[in-house]
Amino acid sequence: MVVMSSKSLHFKIIRLSYILSSDLLKDQVDYDYFHLELFDSTTWELRELHNIQLPSSIYPVSDEAIISGGVVYFLLSNYDIL
Repeated sequence: MVVMSSKSLHFKIIRLSYILSSDLLKDQVDYDYFHLELFDSTTWELRELHNIQLPSSIYPVSDEAIISGGVVYFLLSNYDIL
């Protein structure tokens, strides 16, 4: 979970969660899927965003993220940026 922005009593939180392979079809097992959600305290809503698909050998290496210009960056195990 990452706090994307925080302004006096207004904040946004991004939640990235792993989807278990048992919940997927057999042709999708070679990949790992991550569910992406955004919470906005202004509207008090949790929005589901597009799922992220990565090869099984590549994964986020940390819960920490870099935020710059309203964009969130995660480091992956192959040293790419998500």
